[in-house]
Amino acid sequence: MALIGTGAQALLQLASVAAVRDVQRVRVFSPTPQKRKAFIEKARALFSFDVIESSSVENAVEGADIVTLITRAKEPFLHASMLAPKAHLNAVGAILPAYAEFHQDVFDVSDLIVVDDRENARRGSGELQQRYLSNEAEWLGLRLLSELIDEPTDRAGSQRVSIFKGMGMGLSDLAIASMVYEKASARSLGRWWPHPERIDPISALARTERFV
Repeated sequence: MALIGTGAQALLQLASVAAVRDVQRVRVFSPTPQKRKAFIEKARALFSFDVIESSSVENAVEGADIVTLITRAKEPFLHASMLAPKAHLNAVGAILPAYAEFHQDVFDVSDLIVVDDRENARRGSGELQQRYLSNEAEWLGLRLLSELIDEPTDRAGSQRVSIFKGMGMGLSDLAIASMVYEKASARSLGRWWPHPERIDPISALARTERFV
């Protein structure tokens, strides 16, 4: 596996892949060496698989069967030629139109493009906007993650790349939180936390300004 980006969400992205795949090794790259080393130290303390520092995107991605991009890049940096056949790409960092993580040629080597929400992707993904412009049929042809879970696609013989373009959905966060809460309550796990007191935002701002 390759992980490009070591920001606040990177560790959770790595954990999510490790939860559903037997990760043996992950190569990590980000452009800031200090942040890269700090992330690797933290990841090594949390996971049993090998976490290896890479000196470039190319080095990290070479031969990887899963590639996760979680960056704030405004210019695409990943080309199709860097990806191994049958690789899966999680592109989850660029969630505004002005941002992009992968070049358009990645679409040319893919046979499955999945999004968590079609309208969110249409509004926020610079990569998809550039690819499909106003072609309604192409937008409607994107697979939804919920559809793929319900009806998996058999890609056993495919040599092409699959892409998940994640934009983030508050509804999915709420659904997961609800499920975790119900399971924890049923097993008497966790501890109760008092409901936070509602504070008038104007009053809160006034209090904050007294300390500025």
